[in-house]
Amino acid sequence: MRAWALFYGPGFPENQKEAVREFERALEIDPGSIDAKLGIARIMVGIIGDGLSSDVQGDQARVEQLLGEVLERDPNRPLAHAVKGHQRKNQSRIPEAQAKLEAAIALDRNDAWAVRTFGQTLMLSGRPEAAIPYLEKAIRLNPREHSVGNAYGLLGRAHLFLGHTNQAIAFLRRARTELPRNWSHHGFLAGALGLKGDIDEAHAEIAEMLKLKPEVNSVARWGK
Repeated sequence: MRAWALFYGPGFPENQKEAVREFERALEIDPGSIDAKLGIARIMVGIIGDGLSSDVQGDQARVEQLLGEVLERDPNRPLAHAVKGHQRKNQSRIPEAQAKLEAAIALDRNDAWAVRTFGQTLMLSGRPEAAIPYLEKAIRLNPREHSVGNAYGLLGRAHLFLGHTNQAIAFLRRARTELPRNWSHHGFLAGALGLKGDIDEAHAEIAEMLKLKPEVNSVARWGK
């Protein structure tokens, strides 16, 4: 319970790491705890997806192990399917991601995170227009979610890809306000501002992005 309280509380991303430590303590007490295993997997796929993992392959392997153990005991747990869908999205296995997320939503239509991630997979498959209703629905389902800024960020990207520059800027600014330490929101906002011709503000967003994640200054280093 303490781990979930940390997870949903303020202080991203530090609180996520603290939550993992609490879930690990729960596993020490009860090695068979499905909730603890699922909690660790849920947080780790988010850390990987946000580009904050220092060992992507190792973290993904841990997620696979935990999800296998959870689904073996509880094959109809909606969050387990949602986490697996997010894992497949992180691995760029988009058709598999969509199938797992559809299964999660069928089991729990009110899971805002699964709905949002499904919208993201539609974007990654080159369908930003189809993604927008899912991203909007995710915000309606849980407007006070601790990471709702990511939903606004994805909405901003979808409109950016569709050439709706003003809408993109508005959503990306909201995303930056909600999650100021998420480097990607600054990066996409810089791109939208650059397209509009607001070069000075775009430069400022790039500078902020590089403070948060210096390695994005090099495509080669980022790729590693």
